[in-house]
Amino acid sequence: MGRPPKPGAIRPVHRQGKKSVTVYLPIAVWRQLRITAAVHDETLDALLQRGALLVLEEFKNKRAP
Repeated sequence: MGRPPKPGAIRPVHRQGKKSVTVYLPIAVWRQLRITAAVHDETLDALLQRGALLVLEEFKNKRAP
């Protein structure tokens, strides 16, 4: 799945074992995420990771009998 790394390419340690995801957001949503990240002293990446985990948890709970 995905492209293999270029020969000789070395990923930074903080990116090893991870995949990037591109999402297109309305400008207003993007701005609000940036403001929220700044107010809570978080990175945008950290907020989006939290959001993805919350979505997965929500769907996992809906599948359970």
